[in-house]
Amino acid sequence: MNNEALLEAIRVNELKFDKNVKLIRTPLTQTYHTALKPDTHPLVYELYPSTCYAYDLLRYGGQANIQRAAEILEVVIERQDKDSSRATYGIWPYYHEESLDEMDRPDWNMADFQGKKLVLILKKYAEFLPEALVEQIREAIYHACQAIILRNVGPHYTNIAIMGAFVTLVGGELLWDNEIRSYGEQRLKRFHTFTSGIGTFTEYNSPCYSPIAIEELDSIYQESATSMAVTLAEQLLDIAWEMIAKHFHPATGEWGGPYSRCYYTLLTEREKHFL
Repeated sequence: MNNEALLEAIRVNELKFDKNVKLIRTPLTQTYHTALKPDTHPLVYELYPSTCYAYDLLRYGGQANIQRAAEILEVVIERQDKDSSRATYGIWPYYHEESLDEMDRPDWNMADFQGKKLVLILKKYAEFLPEALVEQIREAIYHACQAIILRNVGPHYTNIAIMGAFVTLVGGELLWDNEIRSYGEQRLKRFHTFTSGIGTFTEYNSPCYSPIAIEELDSIYQESATSMAVTLAEQLLDIAWEMIAKHFHPATGEWGGPYSRCYYTLLTEREKHFL
């Protein structure tokens, strides 16, 4: 994302930002995991999009943006379940208005999604943030890593398998925790062995999910200090791009099937932008 696109994304989110709550407020459109209903909660404060907004603010820079990002992160981190005796340990709810206990089946993927953004923030922007907040981020990453390790998603769940490997691998590197880092490396090895064995991803040739897999693998390739992990990520990226190249149709600019997961017949604007 170039600076112009980044600034536009920040402007869009600024219109949704509540300066009192320190979170983004959007219409409730989610129909799964949450027990909230649009008729009683037409607008909700979303935690993960707020983390993404904070990350964008830090990427763009400037003292006012950094200050707002710090305020957002303090609110988001506070909502993580940090009690290791609970089944929801290490994850976040979707909304400020709804606790994990109140949700209709909490989403354990939130450890991966929130964890990834926090790892990137810690790695790239810790020097700009207050020391106390940096320590909170480190603790949140630790709890997210523990949730990911306890869940131990298999290699068939393509995107979460890769994302969880990134969070634990790079998170472990940043925390100087070799046990967590080693788990991330071994998880990536298992995914590499599984994918190489069948010759492709379980989520095969998917216009909606293959780009996510590539983005997650690229994060490992770009950010990890573990040489074996970088090599494995590069080999997996080759598999992914070869799969896309074989199915892309230059004459129409479309991505041909067969797909394993697809929601639309033709490419969406996001998928076209990715390619």
